[in-house]
Amino acid sequence: MTARMLWLHALSSVHVGAGDSLDVIDLPVIRETVTNWPYLPASSVKGVLRDGCGLAGKDDLFWQTFGPETSDADKNAGGLWFADARLLCFPVQSLAGTFAWVTCPLALRRLARDAQAAGLTPLPPAGVTPPAGGILLASGATQLMEGDRTYLKELDLSPHVAPALDPLAAAIARAVFDDADWQEEFEARFGLIGDDLFTFLTETCMDVSAHIKIQEETKSVQSGA
Repeated sequence: MTARMLWLHALSSVHVGAGDSLDVIDLPVIRETVTNWPYLPASSVKGVLRDGCGLAGKDDLFWQTFGPETSDADKNAGGLWFADARLLCFPVQSLAGTFAWVTCPLALRRLARDAQAAGLTPLPPAGVTPPAGGILLASGATQLMEGDRTYLKELDLSPHVAPALDPLAAAIARAVFDDADWQEEFEARFGLIGDDLFTFLTETCMDVSAHIKIQEETKSVQSGA
């Protein structure tokens, strides 16, 4: 069996619904039970790729790769196996520099564990630990500083430039982006924060899209929509 790491960069909002709601958001995104971080289930990743590849025609290679239709599921299994797509870097609005891509030690440790389990070369370790109430910035990410502070949404953080993060930022940038300009953009917005702060941002800084249905006759919002 050959393992590969698939890197996903969301260019627009991605929504995999949880199927129910316990709050004011009626179609929340699915989240991990333990961390409460958003993620993409393996079945969703495989389904999207299967649908895209299916446009080219469903020949024998297609069935061997993705498996048959549900009605013929007992014939054979697909040759591709997927893991859940787990969050590594989360974009957050920044008062200075527009926005930052932040990660945390737990996300990096999970990535290193998954790479080791798959027999892949792990990314360079961060080598540093973010202080409580602070953020570690790659050398090129000083644009995220407003004076001696960094403001991510309503969080007021103490920034510390950490050159030890530079190899990690460069490795992620090369893995995700082919374009040199966007590699540079990533390194200029990369920061490392604590696990608790990362969880807080993933819970409070997700996009909320309003979907409103208008009544044709009255041009007002339809009840329940």
